[in-house]
Parts: sequence; C-alpha cells; structure tokens
Amino acid sequence: MNRNSVTAVFVFLMYAAGLVPVNLYAAGSESSLPHPVLKKESAFVTKKYGGVIRIGEAEITIPAGAVKKDMEITVSKLPMVRQLDEGMGNATGGSAGYRFEPKGTKFKKAATIRMGFDKELSGNETALSNLYTFFYNEKTQHWEALPRVEIDNYTDKIELLQE
Repeated sequence: MNRNSVTAVFVFLMYAAGLVPVNLYAAGSESSLPHPVLKKESAFVTKKYGGVIRIGEAEITIPAGAVKKDMEITVSKLPMVRQLDEGMGNATGGSAGYRFEPKGTKFKKAATIRMGFDKELSGNETALSNLYTFFYNEKTQHWEALPRVEIDNYTDKIELLQE
C-alpha cells in the first residue's frame, strides 16, 4: 500500500468516526483511577451563599442552600479515565475528564455543571444530539448518562444539573 492509500484510509476512518454518536463524560471517584490529576481547584462552599469552582473547561455552580453545611468542593482535571463502554467516545474539551469531590455529595438544590466539548462537533447536529455527560458508577462498573439541560454552540459547552 503506498503513502497516498494509507492517507486515504486514515481520512476515511476519521470521516466514518465522525458519523458515530459521541458522548461526553466526567470521571467517578478518586479510587476509580490510579492516575494522577493534571490540576485541582477547590473552593469553600457555604450553605448561605453557595459557590463556584472553575478548572479548565469545567465549572460547577452550587446555589445558596444546596449544601447541608459549609464544605470544601474540589474539581480535578484528569489525564485519563476508566475504559469507556462499547459505543462511547470521549468528546470532553480540555481534558480526558473531570472528577467532582467529595465523592457521594448530595445537594439539596441542583448544582449546575458546565463542561466544554470538542469544538469540531459544533457544526454536526447529529453528534450534538447524541452528546451527553456521563459518570462512572463503581457498583455497576459502567458509565451512566446524566440529564442534559442544554448545549451551547456559542461557547461549546454542555450544561447539566446534578443533585
């Protein structure tokens, strides 16, 4: 096979891969990944005022009254995540994934999470309609979709609510 044929095969594979629905996901707990984090950002979130944590292309906004008590929330930028389930692809912008801690935190009011996605998807309505954020469920050992609120084509971010 000559060089032009190899290039043509690669271009076709890239085109074919673009036709497959893509999913966006975030990572599970600290124990789910033995790999180091690229960067961490933490903030003290208060019951009275809530708080915002931003790192890379991820952001979580926690409203007033969402936490039972004042607490530190951490978001970590990850270099890699657990193996994806069949049919999934990573479209996370700015990192392989993000971890939100402390593990198991439940909010009394929904927190808003916004995460960047691959900018090449912006013009592909089919890919965007299949774009979701996932978390890794350690009990079932599978990725589970989180409810999506909207996709912002202007900022290339997906928004979801988390309780």
